[in-house]
Amino acid sequence: MVACALGPGEYGVYTINGQMHVGHIKDEREFFHRVGANMNFFGLFRYGKSYIYNDKYKFYLQTLRNSYPNTRFVVFTMPEFEPLYRLIYERGRGDAYARWLKETIEVFGEVHDFMGINRFTRNPTNFYDGHHFYVEQSHILVRRLKGGEIDGYDDFGIRVTKANLNTHLQSQLRDLHTIPPVNTTVSGKVPSVQ
Repeated sequence: MVACALGPGEYGVYTINGQMHVGHIKDEREFFHRVGANMNFFGLFRYGKSYIYNDKYKFYLQTLRNSYPNTRFVVFTMPEFEPLYRLIYERGRGDAYARWLKETIEVFGEVHDFMGINRFTRNPTNFYDGHHFYVEQSHILVRRLKGGEIDGYDDFGIRVTKANLNTHLQSQLRDLHTIPPVNTTVSGKVPSVQ
């Protein structure tokens, strides 16, 4: 089964036969249950003790770029609900995140970073769970990728290059230590902006 987000408060699950079951997130409790499941999975398996950075990552990117020399790649990170992003650092994987960005920039010249602590990633109504945002919100990403401005989203989709990588990472670390975490207290209502 593969899950995907359809619209605000909805989710879809594709069965092995390719049929989609559409469901609705009932309330804040269900949303944060899904976020909790993401946190457990990522905390144990993606960022856990057994995590090893793939030393071939840069090679794979370079192979892709070399295979399509006349292609303009638009490279970006996907936004995650803020608590999942914080988990990267709580599990001691901040250096791997920095290396991931650095190697991506070395191959492609830039990456648009939609991760971090910002208005978009702090708003639970943008997400189906901690790792998937709703497709209706994709226009914000597309507009930022095209260089457009959106009121209130200046800190979202930052274009990171070799010249500003260290400043960007320092800014993200500062935000981790100065901006309080999103309130994940369950009230039984549909998630709303904190």
